[in-house]
Amino acid sequence: MRGKTRTRTLPLLLAVLLVFVPAACAGIDLDRHIIPELKVNESLETIAVSGGLTLQPEWDGSGTTGIPFGSIIVHTADGKTLVFDKDGNQLLSISDELSAKVPTPGGVEKPCTWLHQLPNDSRVYHRDNGNFVLDTAGNLILTVINEHPPSDEDPITITSPAEGEVVWIDVVPPHVPVSGEIDAPDGVRNVKILSGKEEIRCGNLAEFACSVPVSPGENTITVVAWDNRRHRVEKTVNVTVHIGLPPPQSVTVSGMVMDREGSPVPGFGPAVGVLSLLGASLTLWGRKRR
Repeated sequence: MRGKTRTRTLPLLLAVLLVFVPAACAGIDLDRHIIPELKVNESLETIAVSGGLTLQPEWDGSGTTGIPFGSIIVHTADGKTLVFDKDGNQLLSISDELSAKVPTPGGVEKPCTWLHQLPNDSRVYHRDNGNFVLDTAGNLILTVINEHPPSDEDPITITSPAEGEVVWIDVVPPHVPVSGEIDAPDGVRNVKILSGKEEIRCGNLAEFACSVPVSPGENTITVVAWDNRRHRVEKTVNVTVHIGLPPPQSVTVSGMVMDREGSPVPGFGPAVGVLSLLGASLTLWGRKRR
């Protein structure tokens, strides 16, 4: 694993709201931030963690989630997160699978090893094979590399609503929460959600969640996203909207017509009824044999 290794990176899952800026447009010279040779320590025990990796100004080497400023994080293809210091010396080896999972705003769970708490005034710059986090003075405080192979799956995952879902809404004007995740190796530039004649701007993060206006009946909702190279992708789901409270659920009940002593009543076949789960009312139909 060297600084020139060809890798694929994904946007960071951050604990604070940050702006992803394409380096070509930001006037920042990232060439001076050279990734050193990363020296893997095979003798390090691979551990599991329960919290996100946090930058600490005065890191003393204790704990399992605190990392020093200037750290280099590598997400490997075999499901590990390796942490190196600014000189390329390995500090931690963490199992993504065994570590705790955290929900994203889009409703997708990710390992907490992908969650990095950063200073509020940080800026994230994306270039080719890396995400570089700089402070306001232009000092590099974190580098993240992702060695996972490119995904063959749909670049947009809509977790809610599901395709063909039937939604009951008892408030007006009716809205439906739309959430999901975008797989964007070059960073997300813009997300829009189209519903009928409405267009909702939904930020520029990989995980999106917005309330979208809908109309009674069948609705087509389209999520459109652009990455920092201005590539465009979209995905559509269809939902049916009903205004009002959903009808009470019911179950079918069947049995035999019995007398008070518990014996079957002669001449009657099986009894069938419908039980309302809301009011617990029950009507039975018994068919008399001829």
